[in-house]
This record gives sequence, structure tokens and C-alpha cells, in this order.
Amino acid sequence: MTNPSLNIRSEVVQEILSSRPHWLIRWGNAITLGVCALLLTGATIVEYPVYVPVKITSGTGPGQSFRLPSEDARKLENTVRLELRNGQETSVVTTAVSRIDFARDGARIFLDQNPDAISATAEVRIRIRKTFLTVIADQLLQKAN
Repeated sequence: MTNPSLNIRSEVVQEILSSRPHWLIRWGNAITLGVCALLLTGATIVEYPVYVPVKITSGTGPGQSFRLPSEDARKLENTVRLELRNGQETSVVTTAVSRIDFARDGARIFLDQNPDAISATAEVRIRIRKTFLTVIADQLLQKAN
């Protein structure tokens, strides 16, 4: 049983409902969805350098070492770029990685030689390549913890 009063519409409303939308409106949704898909794909593929703070510890071997999460350690190359800040001075040291030990709680990266520029008071950051979505996920996890 339908209510006859619900089917009564004015001529203006009938005209709007019966006409096809303009081509811009019809294709606008598809174009907007395509642009969003391209941005999301780009955010997962394109990597850019991120500096992660690390704490350098003296090892028993020839070099020093530091800890990183395992997923960050997998992105390291044979050489690492360390940014050292000691007060207002900033210097960049490039050194080789001798080995990487993976463990359950992260990875320990051993440097090939002791960079002379690293002092006990220096703030050290390592350069790692990450995608935009990985950086956002890391920040959300840090806020949650």
C-alpha cells in the first residue's frame, strides 16, 4: 500500500529529477576518485629521507653501534649518514656499516670505524628513507604509546 500523497511533486522538482546531470558533475566524481588513488599510491611508493635520533654506544669491536627498529634497519644501505649536533654546531659523518644484528626488540647496527666527530654529548640522528604513510603510522603509534 502506497500513500498517494507521497508521490505528489511540483513541476520544478519533477524537472530536476528527470534531467541528466551536466558532464562535469558526472565525470567529477570519477576524476576526484582517480586523483585520490594517485595520491595514495604516491604516498606508499615515493620515499624521502627522514632523520631518526639514535644513541651511539661504544662496542667491544672496532666500531660503535646503535639500535633501530627492525623495519628501519632493513632500509639501511652499506653506508650510513649520521648528523651530529653538539650545541649549535651540526656536522655530517658518512661511515660504513660492518654488520647488522636483528633481534626481537629491534636491530643493532655496528659501524665500521669510530667516527672521531662523535662525542659523548653529541645528539646523533641517522638518515633513513621512509614513505609518507610509514612516517604517519610511526607518529600515530608513538602517540598511542
